[in-house]
Amino acid sequence: MPKRPTKPVVGKTKYFTSLVMDEEKYFLGDSVRVNEKSDDERYANICKIFKKNNEYLALVRWHLKPTEVFEELPEFIGEAELFDSESYQVVPVESIYDKIYIIPFEKYFQAETVDTDTFYIRATYQKTQTFKPDFAFWPRNCLCQKIINPDLEFVRCDSCEDLFHSECVGYEPTLDVWVCPNH
Repeated sequence: MPKRPTKPVVGKTKYFTSLVMDEEKYFLGDSVRVNEKSDDERYANICKIFKKNNEYLALVRWHLKPTEVFEELPEFIGEAELFDSESYQVVPVESIYDKIYIIPFEKYFQAETVDTDTFYIRATYQKTQTFKPDFAFWPRNCLCQKIINPDLEFVRCDSCEDLFHSECVGYEPTLDVWVCPNH
């Protein structure tokens, strides 16, 4: 007896590991720029790529800009800082338009130069509106023991190699060798 053809299942979801748009290939796990309806540039990590009801979609986990978290930015927040989040959203793949690169804070801090597509994350902003790790555990330096802002100018002690804010230790750039007050 011949088999009857099966009808296509409406709403069936098909998953993909990558997508190509404007000659750029995006993979699961890539961090990207996402254009919101408000024309605001946002950042996210691609978690899933799928087709449902003839629409190509991506499930993303948002990377939050500091201005999305703080009313007034603390002095330790750098220009390239983003926060991981616990917020997910399904977006049309057409809203994804560029890759960004997220590197560890330590690598960003030690880099001589970075481009405008490079960011760092040192904490997750949780649904409870708290940070993990808490600010108490963020790297600190200098005599003042303030949380490190990689955008500020630092001087390295030639003896212990610790970093200090120039203004905290009265550093004069004319010195060939500089030793911190601890030595």
